[in-house]
Amino acid sequence: MNKMKLYRIILVVVAFLIVTFLVAKDLAVCGNLSFETNFKRFTPLISILVPQARVMTYQYTYIEQEPVYFDIFMPRDFAKATLEFEYQNIDNKIIEIGVQTSESSFDLRPLENQLIDRLTWDKIEENGLLLLQKEKQFESIKSFLDNLPPISKIAAYNYELDYDFKIKNYTPVNKITELNNSLKGPYQIITYIENEDLYFEFEIENPVYDITPDSATLYVFDIHDNIVESFYPEGNKITAELKNLPNGVYNLSLNFFDDVYTNKIKTKQQKISFFNNINLVDKADLITDSLDLTFIAYMNDGLQTIRINDENLVINEIWQQYGRNLDGGINTIKTSKGQLSVTGDAMFSFSQEQFFNPFIKRLGQNTNLNREGIEFIISKYDLPIINNDTKINKVEFDLSNAYVVDSKLRFVISVPGLMESAKGVVIKNLKVNLARDSIFDEGIKQNIFNYLKHFYKNEIR
Repeated sequence: MNKMKLYRIILVVVAFLIVTFLVAKDLAVCGNLSFETNFKRFTPLISILVPQARVMTYQYTYIEQEPVYFDIFMPRDFAKATLEFEYQNIDNKIIEIGVQTSESSFDLRPLENQLIDRLTWDKIEENGLLLLQKEKQFESIKSFLDNLPPISKIAAYNYELDYDFKIKNYTPVNKITELNNSLKGPYQIITYIENEDLYFEFEIENPVYDITPDSATLYVFDIHDNIVESFYPEGNKITAELKNLPNGVYNLSLNFFDDVYTNKIKTKQQKISFFNNINLVDKADLITDSLDLTFIAYMNDGLQTIRINDENLVINEIWQQYGRNLDGGINTIKTSKGQLSVTGDAMFSFSQEQFFNPFIKRLGQNTNLNREGIEFIISKYDLPIINNDTKINKVEFDLSNAYVVDSKLRFVISVPGLMESAKGVVIKNLKVNLARDSIFDEGIKQNIFNYLKHFYKNEIR
């Protein structure tokens, strides 16, 4: 065999090995694909942080403003993503990482919560859960969950606490309450029933087109997010009437187009709270327990001065966010005009009598534990590992509901309050592990079929 033929054989073998390696890597034969970045440059599997105007790159990558985003390229389908960050947090209370689950939403997980880290309360860690007690009363998390103290004394973070909500000395009344505050677009109502029927009537309209189920549908959910019933418009009304429901809390989700208006709400229920967001058409007085408020005037008629408790907030530009951080407890909002979007992290009502919040208090960056009487915190949260001035922590995501476009996963890094603190976050390194069943556990045929299905969906179609 001459040298030229030997060289050709060697080249063919090397090319075959390279192709085999790349295909095996794409297929994730053993079920895992790992890589890392410092976000200084694009790599084949992970992008830099964007928008770039919010990031500075020195020896490491420095996040000056939030939120920022990055994409991970998936050469095939995966079931779980584990992200391990090595970072420095200069002085921010909360850092959260989220994976995109729809065009406009992210599933957030905690990377760091200094409100928890700095507490000197008694701490119990069990099975991925963390319980903090101001004064130790429980020896285990199971004992705490089986014998819950008063709900008003508990705050939760990254954890859904399952419990039965009941209003003491509640007496149903057989009369209709009218809410004549006009609203624009979709919203959610949280209500309570006990030994009574659920009854709501919504008068709705659009000045241009007829209302149809495509533009306006009402969904009723129970406290566990199970759908109870759907209701559709009849003319310019949607009426929801349900008898013999179990006592408890219900969520009415008004899935309306943005240009559908609610002119009047009639109900037999006494407790009527709006969850997180309402778009006011006219001026209104609101009651809220939100700690973080955001206001946006979506028309020139919405430019105004808002009274929040005893302070004024001037809204002088449309489509500009105006925010306020409030203390705990009940706060009042008085608007002088409508055409205003009001967003918070809790409940809104149009009267003190209607207001209630059946949900566990959420531990946010502005939570004042003493003022709100919090004595217990339950959380799904791993404390970061501290290595000199650097911290290391992991976040894990189930990718079954992830929003994948062109084989890319989008992630967000959220640092609430960063704009006010002007003290950013340094990302030294990120290690990523994507996991799925190995080709041997899943079966070679099924594994290759799933790979080709992912390739067709994201690369060809």
